[in-house]
Amino acid sequence: MAVIDRRLLPLIEVLAESGADWLAFELFDGLRVGRAPEDSDEELSRARLAIRKFIKDERLPEEEKVGAQAAVPIVGDEQIAWAANYVTDRISDSVGMLEASLSQLESILSQGRDSGMVSDIASTQIEDGLAIRIEGEQISIHRTELQQGIGALSVLREALAHWSEAVRAGGDAS
Repeated sequence: MAVIDRRLLPLIEVLAESGADWLAFELFDGLRVGRAPEDSDEELSRARLAIRKFIKDERLPEEEKVGAQAAVPIVGDEQIAWAANYVTDRISDSVGMLEASLSQLESILSQGRDSGMVSDIASTQIEDGLAIRIEGEQISIHRTELQQGIGALSVLREALAHWSEAVRAGGDAS
């Protein structure tokens, strides 16, 4: 288990202040666990064979258990680079999932209205997105805001890459 590099604190603070504390917790977890070792070609081959035999409902011969390799701690400058990449990847993934979810919800809403299964009270298609009311709360997702978020991902990626480089070089990265 690696000790969290103090140079990550400004990134953690920014995440918490911007409402992405969930991502800060994920960072802590990832750094605590470390980098998982990759399976060898032999281990992958054995896993494929096991799956084939399982599908055919055959028994596998008992093999000696190979001890699991321990995760490699992420330390020093590698923590900074890993954290910057992790944040951009997770936010990119989240925005991509939001976009896919919006498209699916719009499709469900459209088909549900056509069949009479979705009432106008439950959700409303708004000019550039969707508004959903759940237990009295309304959540609105606007396509224009989503597209702005997608456009800002490259800016975020560039800013975090710059921050990571500056921190690892020992400069001021505030």
